[in-house]
Amino acid sequence: MHGELGAGARLGIVRMRGEAPPGSRLVGGSQVRPWIGPAADLAVGIDITPRLSLRASAELGIVATGATARDFGVRVAALAGTWTSLGLAAALEL
Repeated sequence: MHGELGAGARLGIVRMRGEAPPGSRLVGGSQVRPWIGPAADLAVGIDITPRLSLRASAELGIVATGATARDFGVRVAALAGTWTSLGLAAALEL
């Protein structure tokens, strides 16, 4: 059995797009913004055979700099807050 503990960051680009209702005089728009946030991960694994192993992982993070879409100054959508990622994997060495 083995374990892993890590810290790092995730970053990306988000594109937000709004559309006006059909028949209205309003105009929709779009924006592209970067986002970044620190993350921590934990994983445990076990070797089933010399060629087969199993791994379970969890990642937690928080958006430090995100993107917000506004309608007449009111926030209607945002890339913000925390995220969680869970994973299970099997590896077969060839």
